[in-house]
Amino acid sequence: MSYRHYYESPLGRLLLLASNTGALKGIYFENHKHISRLTEEEIKEASPSAEKLADVALCLDQYFEAGRFARMPELELQGTQFQLEVWHRLMTIAPATTTTYGDIAIDLGRESAQRAVGAAVGKNPVSILIPCHRVIGKNQKLTGFAGGLCNKEWLLRHELDLLAGHIDKTGQRVEVAVTNNG
Repeated sequence: MSYRHYYESPLGRLLLLASNTGALKGIYFENHKHISRLTEEEIKEASPSAEKLADVALCLDQYFEAGRFARMPELELQGTQFQLEVWHRLMTIAPATTTTYGDIAIDLGRESAQRAVGAAVGKNPVSILIPCHRVIGKNQKLTGFAGGLCNKEWLLRHELDLLAGHIDKTGQRVEVAVTNNG
């Protein structure tokens, strides 16, 4: 048996899926590119359980309030060894910072594997908590995000705004007045 819960986020409803042990298997935006891989039956067969996914909801609450979360919930990631290496590398990218696919390939000792890194990043099943939105193209442009480029841009701006103190804890933009005290 697996579990599901719908989480209401500033970016819309997110589908959270957990294994029978309650370990997180996926976070999907409603418009998520890979949600079609999940069959309607697979989603319906997952028992609704806010309780089993409470740790994940808490992490998401913390992320949307502060741009970071206290600890990663238990994960059940299914992928190739290379994908798992890439996803673990993604977890080391600090909030409000970015890296490129090429930099990740170099970090993993596979300098020529930029496209393979891109494919692995694109198959990340746990968007937001495994921050694939922090990976950009070598030209410093936003590229690929299964949840949509507008959501990728929102997540990056959200982190930058929180870091700079431009939004308060309720998510409201705070106008910053610049004065000349000269």
